[in-house]
Amino acid sequence: MAGKTPIMSLIPSSWFNDPTKSSIWIVGYRMVQVAQENFTQSQPMIDLGDVRAIFNYGSLSYMDASNIFEFEQDHVRNINYSKFESKDTNVGGWTILITPYMSDGVQRSESETRNSIIVAEGILSALNSPNIVYEKIYENIVELSPIKTSTFSPTFLTTNQPPNLQASALQLLSQFSVNLQALPENMQNRVILSLRWYSKSLVQGLDGFLTGCQAKGNGTDLE
Repeated sequence: MAGKTPIMSLIPSSWFNDPTKSSIWIVGYRMVQVAQENFTQSQPMIDLGDVRAIFNYGSLSYMDASNIFEFEQDHVRNINYSKFESKDTNVGGWTILITPYMSDGVQRSESETRNSIIVAEGILSALNSPNIVYEKIYENIVELSPIKTSTFSPTFLTTNQPPNLQASALQLLSQFSVNLQALPENMQNRVILSLRWYSKSLVQGLDGFLTGCQAKGNGTDLE
């Protein structure tokens, strides 16, 4: 996108005084169930707190690192830097969220920056349509002067605990499942919920899972 529309034209002038010491966090989402005629303005944009939301019909350019990891024998992970590459999307509807990352030499934390994006994404999804942020396509950081784009590699769970495939360890897992089924229903539900929390937290963080539980509104998952 930066090569098609000057990135500085998308940023509120109040965000930065010195572009040489500033950067933005930019996330692009596929928008579905829209066509070009639904865009009554060429590139509408709104501000959601410290996030600017831009709605675009066309194609986007971005940096991609989703394929830089390659697995070899015994699943040893290697990095292929040649797979860090510029990509262009298909033509369609897109939502772009941008927020300050470094402002005049002062950098926000990654968690604070991501939370700003997540809140804006939630506003758009809840009050407009989930299809307006249907699929996240990319997440880049753009340094503003000179323009330099970086991106994120896929994340992996890292632990020093190897799988235990001994017969006794596998039997322990099987016995745990049997014991779980024998618990009173209320206790069984608590253990199952804890296991779900743990599993979800490995990939999306505990906050995301708890929010999902609360959004169901029936309360049964939190008993």
